[in-house]
Amino acid sequence: MMAFRRGISSRKWSGMYRKLWNRRQVMVDSARLAAGMTLAEFTGLRTATAQLPPPVALNDDRLTFVTTTETSAWQTGKIFRPTFSWDMLNLNVDLVESDPTARPIEGFGACFNELGWTSLQALSEHDRDSVLRELFDPTSGARFTYCRMPIGANDFATEAYSYDETDGDFDLKHFGVEHDRQTLIPFIHAAQRYQPQLRLWASPWSRRAG
Repeated sequence: MMAFRRGISSRKWSGMYRKLWNRRQVMVDSARLAAGMTLAEFTGLRTATAQLPPPVALNDDRLTFVTTTETSAWQTGKIFRPTFSWDMLNLNVDLVESDPTARPIEGFGACFNELGWTSLQALSEHDRDSVLRELFDPTSGARFTYCRMPIGANDFATEAYSYDETDGDFDLKHFGVEHDRQTLIPFIHAAQRYQPQLRLWASPWSRRAG
């Protein structure tokens, strides 16, 4: 959304804001808008034009599309109407049923991290619950079911840490997850209130060897 705001006057922006679009409408409109612009870049391809109708410019003075290339800076481009319907993005399709050789999709999700939880903590309880519901509720919103969690510190941690800060403790006698009890674990538990069947996979944010 910030990319579009650059070309919008403060008066027009406040008018848009006063419409009080709900979160779902913003997500839907943004996805449609992005798809429209993406398809516009490929309108010369026969595969695209053969399956979709010709793109139609979206004449909406509330939105400005500005691009910068290696040779031209701050060029104003056209924004096109999406050439597909939102219902086409159906995540409930059984791929294995339609193609027995296909591997099933085990779930969709995102990554838990400390800064995500500290940001949610800055919200009111009502708004925080609303965000979690949109992400994890099994009947609405994104419906996340399979998420990643870090093992130890990562680039979205509040500080550098590991599960054993005692030098030379190869027996892990001082192993502990106390740091995660402050942020990461409450974040996961909050998500599980809306999606009790949530699956997790954990991995360290460390550099690969070799």
